[in-house]
Amino acid sequence: LLAGRYFSQNMTLRRQELEAVALMIGRMEDEVRYHGSDVGSLVRNMGQASFSERLPFLPACSSRCEAGEPFPDAWRSALEESAGKMHLSQEECALLLAFGGRLGATDLEGQLAHCALHFKEVNRMLEEARAQERVKGRLYRSLSMLGCAAVIILSV
Repeated sequence: LLAGRYFSQNMTLRRQELEAVALMIGRMEDEVRYHGSDVGSLVRNMGQASFSERLPFLPACSSRCEAGEPFPDAWRSALEESAGKMHLSQEECALLLAFGGRLGATDLEGQLAHCALHFKEVNRMLEEARAQERVKGRLYRSLSMLGCAAVIILSV
């Protein structure tokens, strides 16, 4: 009976995580553009940002980098370890993996283009998640209520 509420809550958490990813990429782009931040600084700052609560791989990646692990390996490992704690789809995790895999690999203009491309793609995914949450979330909650009503009727 609580399955509808559970699925609806998962959709909300997924949307919130995608919002955090979009915010993270936007902030990374700003830091690269206006501060010339390197990958180590980016990860350290993002791991301390308020939205990192929704993205547990950020503090984990930051810790791994501080321990001396190369950034691409730290990003991949932290993301793989945290995937089960997040509500993102495999496609969304793959996008994050690709984003981190190329971060810091090109010059300033390349980094900005990389961030812009991934920001656009995350926003597309975010709009899809919002639409699904509106439609399916309402459906799941309604089905949950109908299931409760059915149990009450059958128990009488």
